[in-house]
Amino acid sequence: MTNETVLKAKRGKRKTSMSPEGLEENLKKGTTELLVLYLLREREMYINEITDLLLERSSDRLNITFPYAVVYRLLDAHYIELGEKCIAPDGRRRQFYHTTPAGEAYLEQLLVVLDRFMGGVYEILGAENLPKVKRKRKPKAAAEAETSKVD
Repeated sequence: MTNETVLKAKRGKRKTSMSPEGLEENLKKGTTELLVLYLLREREMYINEITDLLLERSSDRLNITFPYAVVYRLLDAHYIELGEKCIAPDGRRRQFYHTTPAGEAYLEQLLVVLDRFMGGVYEILGAENLPKVKRKRKPKAAAEAETSKVD
């Protein structure tokens, strides 16, 4: 096996910038804070609720692998803060989070940047060049049953 063959084999397994998986990973990293702030702007939530809602609204396409890391970064930056604590029916403690005024301002800045960037991407690609992706949606009852199992 040549060095080139070995490198190609390794590249196929890793998420590099030279792969569709790598692009997806980079897009997720660049938008995760925006998405969490956007959801928390709507109402206070606990971490599992944030990840469940993200999955639901994205038709199971967006999942945060390490939600605590995102939340802690946003807490450290003072874009979100601790909200109410309560005990769930299963006895677990739920820590809720909500946005701060600084987080609201930051979110607005991120939305402007995203709009400008994605607008440019779509201008270059043109809608006719985008693949038509069929969305797979679970029936709402099945999704709710699955969500209740996680909590």
